Amino acid sequence: VTQGPATYSVPSSWTNDQGGAWTDAVLGPVADSIVWSATDTTLASVDKAGDVSKLPLKKFGIEGLDYADLVSAIRRVDDNGAPHYEFDLALSPASCEREEQLIPGACLPTKVVLLSCVVSGGKLHTLRIDASPAEWRRNGGALRTVRSSFAVADKGGA
Repeated sequence: VTQGPATYSVPSSWTNDQGGAWTDAVLGPVADSIVWSATDTTLASVDKAGDVSKLPLKKFGIEGLDYADLVSAIRRVDDNGAPHYEFDLALSPASCEREEQLIPGACLPTKVVLLSCVVSGGKLHTLRIDASPAEWRRNGGALRTVRSSFAVADKGGA
């Protein structure tokens, strides 16, 4: 899939509907959305933002994930040599019914978010994948592979 200077690969059996959801021809729903975005940045590289495991997502201008549980944070380098910061996040509601609690006071996640962030051409490019817990259980490995395929053609300035 190509969007502007960004590319990522999805399995050939996946299709995208008008609302942004992805479906596998055999397995059914795969992800609620896979979205690429780009915002201006003064960073020369994601590495200049700080340690991936301690980085507040607001530093990258990513809103709405302040209370997400950080499951994993890694640094990877793509085939073009560009460093990416990748995050696995679990979003849970602030409150829930007792039967929906993991432990007293802690709700089960209602959404899984995967992010890949890279700087290229003076912009911070982000690939965001949103999936329900059921989609994540069925397709987590494939969704991580999609995220890890994310790359941006260098337009200079990176």
